[in-house]
Amino acid sequence: MTMTPSPPSTRTPLKTVERAGLVTVQVITGLLTVIVLAVLTVFLVMASQGKTELYLPAVTPEGSVAGLGPQVSMAYFDTITLSVEGVSGAAIAPYAATMTVGFLFVAASLVFFLHLTRRVQRGRPFGRLMTAGLGILALFFTVGSLILPAVFSYAHTVIVADLGIDLAAAPFSTGYYFGPTDSISLITGVFCALFAGAFHIGSRLQRDTDGLI
Repeated sequence: MTMTPSPPSTRTPLKTVERAGLVTVQVITGLLTVIVLAVLTVFLVMASQGKTELYLPAVTPEGSVAGLGPQVSMAYFDTITLSVEGVSGAAIAPYAATMTVGFLFVAASLVFFLHLTRRVQRGRPFGRLMTAGLGILALFFTVGSLILPAVFSYAHTVIVADLGIDLAAAPFSTGYYFGPTDSISLITGVFCALFAGAFHIGSRLQRDTDGLI
């Protein structure tokens, strides 16, 4: 009895436009990673000198509209940017540590996305590690969006106390503030969770397809 060998696995090669698009995305992702790490470096240098910028929730969001014109009836702002210097090392340490973790997590997310595009280039986007990676990103983005505001609140309070600022008279507070960035992080976490589920199904279908070839 003659056994007929199975045909070799064939995958449709990417079109030139698709390859160019993936390369472009990889270059942009790589540049963004470098920029994030560069910004982190600048931040740490400034923090080592006791300098930083704080983004604090405004106590009275409504601002004065006098002199803005008769067509303007209200001015609104929800955060105040505070540039500070002369902060002690012990006081700035919690804020610097929190920001460092945030920057490194963003850089790691970009590297993960870069790896995903390379797998797409090879025609093997699915895999258990990719599914697990998306699940981890979903967890960190979701939990981080809820916990980080509390961590930042503590770090801001330490810095403000070190500078001797009277919060009772200040136009800002150091309380828990769930801002736009946290909303984006939460939404990103939800999407990562959905993609993790899709990749789990895709990985299973990919293994089944490989078994049929």
